[in-house]
Amino acid sequence: MDKKVTVRDLYRELEKNNLPFEFRGEMEWLDRSISSPIFVSPGIALAGYWDYFPEERLIILTKREVAYFNSLTREKKEEVLNRFLDVRALAFIIQHSVHCDGDLEDFARSHEIPIFLFSLPYQELQFSLLDILEDLFARETLMHGCFVDVAEQGILIIGESGIGKSECALELVRRGYRLVADDSILVRRIKNRLFGESREMGRHYIEIRGVGIIDIKELYGLKAVTEEKKIDCVVNLVLFDKKKHFERLGIDRERYRLLGIDLPMYTVPVTPGKSISTVIEVIAKNEYAKKRGYDTPMKLATSMIKQIRGKTRQNHEDQ
Repeated sequence: MDKKVTVRDLYRELEKNNLPFEFRGEMEWLDRSISSPIFVSPGIALAGYWDYFPEERLIILTKREVAYFNSLTREKKEEVLNRFLDVRALAFIIQHSVHCDGDLEDFARSHEIPIFLFSLPYQELQFSLLDILEDLFARETLMHGCFVDVAEQGILIIGESGIGKSECALELVRRGYRLVADDSILVRRIKNRLFGESREMGRHYIEIRGVGIIDIKELYGLKAVTEEKKIDCVVNLVLFDKKKHFERLGIDRERYRLLGIDLPMYTVPVTPGKSISTVIEVIAKNEYAKKRGYDTPMKLATSMIKQIRGKTRQNHEDQ
């Protein structure tokens, strides 16, 4: 879904993450739209080379750049400031271990450009801003299903309504695993990873048909829930059908594409009396083992190939 990100969103996230900053400006200046999560440092542009400088970006000034700006003549300062106006700077993010020149602040105030002053080391400031902006710009979508944290693996359970997704999640919570979300899952893509979380209104709740809404946090405690988790694989619950083919060995891996990323998927047939929660628990532990280099189906296949080759070689020798 399309998202509109503003400087106000950045301000709120800076406060939420408890980053030490000082804001100079008026709150009504914060409604400027940010079109890219990439901020820019002027660097050699301060010396006069403005070719290829991007427009409508957050401008970050390091202590060296601030010191260099302070050393410029009034005419050069005015030239630099007018260039900032030409590229439509959205906000100034300044590492202010060096005193910030009054000319820059006067310019920003006269053109209603907000200033954020930080006393953090540049690398820490850069990484903190990148994390916040990537989070704000993350692609996202809503999924119907259940999302649980099982054996350190984020398992997204999908399937037709009424097939038993919530009941599986409840049983897994009873076994000591954690609920992330039930029914409506907000999925966000950050770089090449997917993260799932519950929407605010339904956080920590599960709906069980015939029982109603259950508060997992109240019944099982704080350890039974978590607000966000990386999605590691998808379990698709389907009604058992003799005419359909289901994977028996686990060599041919199914994939589920979500927000441009392919996730491993297991299609599990549901039959009366079958413990789906146990199957999901095994799937999670199997995924955990695969990531650490232990792949049971491939181990079995390799062993069978060796046996076949050995028997073939023996037959040739006997002939």
